[in-house]
Amino acid sequence: TNSRGIKFRLIPPGEFLMGTADSDALARPNEKPQQKVTLTKPFYLAVDELTRGQFAEFITATNYKTDA
Repeated sequence: TNSRGIKFRLIPPGEFLMGTADSDALARPNEKPQQKVTLTKPFYLAVDELTRGQFAEFITATNYKTDA
């Protein structure tokens, strides 16, 4: 938990399948093709979604430049 009360979980390195199998007729085109992804380094991911306000605080605190 950081100083703002946001909880994080450590995501370890590993492999997973991202996307949807070609045999799935209900899949959207941007979900294909399914492919194996390898994470080589661990990282922390927020347990819950951030609010717009929390993201705005992050932008201000870090001077982060968004694509917008």
